[in-house]
Amino acid sequence: MMGQTSGNCPVIQHLEEWRATLAGLGDFPSLEAKAEHIGLLNRIETAIARLKMCETHEIYPSAWICELPPVIHEQFNPEYRVVNDGESDKPGHWQEVRFEKRGFVRLTGGDLVIKK
Repeated sequence: MMGQTSGNCPVIQHLEEWRATLAGLGDFPSLEAKAEHIGLLNRIETAIARLKMCETHEIYPSAWICELPPVIHEQFNPEYRVVNDGESDKPGHWQEVRFEKRGFVRLTGGDLVIKK
């Protein structure tokens, strides 16, 4: 599944075809109808992008998704880091993980953690 394109995912392919059909429409009875149409196209585009992201990263409904808490022990705006603990309980032995194209990443309250 990793790296699937819409050609391999019938749901994404269907949404792309629906988007193309709707994008070809041009006559609307009112400005409000046109605005609703554009809103629908935007929602379809967002759905396609989200599904592609989930397909690419193999994120399924069984994934564990957690929102980081915004406050811990009365601290304001805590910052979370991703570390490799090196199988040690001693923070002095931990190394912060450097992500490709992102470097060191700092997470804050409200950010999501996804475990496949």
